[in-house]
Amino acid sequence: MRGRFLGILVGLLAFAQGFAPKDALSYRPPEAALQSRRLALAKTQLSLAKLGLAGRAQLRYGDELTASAGIALDLGEEKRLAAEKAVIEAEARLRAAIRDGVYRALKAHAALWKAEAGLRAARLAVALAELKQQAAAAKGAGPLALEDARNALEDARIALAEARLEAEAAAAEARALGLVGPAEPATLAFALPPARADRAARLALALAEARAARARRDLLVLSADLAYQEAVALDLKAETAGPSLGLEVGPKNPLAKSGAWRVALAARLSLDPAAWTAVRDAELAAQATRLQNQEAERRRTRRLAEARTRVRLAERRLRLAERRRGLATSRQRSARLRRERGVGSALDLAAARLEAARAEAEQARAWGAYLDAVKAYLDLADGEWRVR
Repeated sequence: MRGRFLGILVGLLAFAQGFAPKDALSYRPPEAALQSRRLALAKTQLSLAKLGLAGRAQLRYGDELTASAGIALDLGEEKRLAAEKAVIEAEARLRAAIRDGVYRALKAHAALWKAEAGLRAARLAVALAELKQQAAAAKGAGPLALEDARNALEDARIALAEARLEAEAAAAEARALGLVGPAEPATLAFALPPARADRAARLALALAEARAARARRDLLVLSADLAYQEAVALDLKAETAGPSLGLEVGPKNPLAKSGAWRVALAARLSLDPAAWTAVRDAELAAQATRLQNQEAERRRTRRLAEARTRVRLAERRLRLAERRRGLATSRQRSARLRRERGVGSALDLAAARLEAARAEAEQARAWGAYLDAVKAYLDLADGEWRVR
């Protein structure tokens, strides 16, 4: 019972305190766990590709039951390079999933903060419109002025209903991410890390070049076969096409001589025109990959510079919004003091409160725009959210 009470108390305290941007930084989306498992699988496949081993076993029943087995060692680079590329891509997907999740949580904070400030501003706008309507009636304003005051009040009430809907939607989105309570009116400044090297593009080029080399080796294939037969048949093969090594163990060949080694050397020259054109096609594909990488890197460098500038501009706007909010808060404090001394009007105080609430909502909006700019840069740089 006591534990349950403490749990409820902790939950109420968390709700009362709300959540800050730093709480959003620890959010991890469900997709991150999936991408983590895919990365582990890709690393396992890379380990197997580095070994280069493959095996087979076969049972055959005809006149009698026979068994055979074989193991092969692939000494080529294609499988290893493809597996390394898959690991790099899996790592990038995991970073992107975490980056997207943190961005979603940060944007939920910004949206809820903006909605809550907007809701306060809408309530204050209704109060101000009511005061203006009362003041117009007290002054004996004409029918048109009174109608304008009623319309202004109705407009403020509609805006208040819309603000409630926005606040409810923002709170629901935050709760879906495990962020409970009101949004603290706070911001963070994020570092812009250097762009991560595009290792996947480099491996794609290395893989294209390895395929071109493989196509050239396929034109002239040299092989050696060392066989021995006793109770079973042993066959060791080596070939330059992979290059590869293979060992097979199978049933004894009744027509072959037992206890003797047999060596065979062979050379195979391809006369198929398609094989020769395939070599040129693979070489051109490697050249095209190199040109694509260079162009992609050039575009990325330019876009990174633009994104870095946009982040700086968005941060300047955020700081400007903070200063404007500070000024609005100071004016609200001055209006309250004047009201307490009896030299200020209720209209002046209501207007100052509305200005302060709207300034806070504008700061929250600038915070969301800053997050958008940082996210765009991090996507290009393949970076992570880090507080500066």
